[in-house]
Amino acid sequence: MATEEQPARKAKASADGREAGAPGAARRSLPPVERVESPEVKRRIFMRWVMWGSAFLFFAQSAAASLAMFWPRKVVGFGTKMDVGPVSAFPVNSVTKFAQGKFWLSRTPQGAIALYWRCTHLGCTVPWREDEQLFHCPCHGSIYERNGQNIAGPAPRPLDYMTVEVVNGHLVVNTGEIHERAVALPQHMTPV
Repeated sequence: MATEEQPARKAKASADGREAGAPGAARRSLPPVERVESPEVKRRIFMRWVMWGSAFLFFAQSAAASLAMFWPRKVVGFGTKMDVGPVSAFPVNSVTKFAQGKFWLSRTPQGAIALYWRCTHLGCTVPWREDEQLFHCPCHGSIYERNGQNIAGPAPRPLDYMTVEVVNGHLVVNTGEIHERAVALPQHMTPV
């Protein structure tokens, strides 16, 4: 019986175009393999996306931090323009302190002037003395008038002044523009 089946198999194999016992004969006889993704392949793809996503986030944060470093920050007080209020809030012959801007606003009959409170001798803070009606430096005794003119002590020149503008009835002091002067002149006052 076995002898009758062997020639029939050989005939079928030769009809399929292969010889029994030839290399690859067993592979050709298998049905086509369907591609099945294993869980390991899905994890590998997932880990690849996590890696690239992490790299993207890292570079995005670095770029955002770099841009934030160059973005100007909001600065208030000294070094900026300050709206100190309406002109009517400063009567003639008044002297008002603005600690945030480091200046005194002096209103005279000629106008308003913002005096930088730093003594021109050695840089001490110069207070306004209401009882003397003068600026009197506590460090070395330099004395300044209401318009900033030095009249006594070692100070070599008047107090420096800042640019003052009248905008919509308000006094605006630019604390970033400080002017030195050899003598106090009426044109240093801002007419109000």
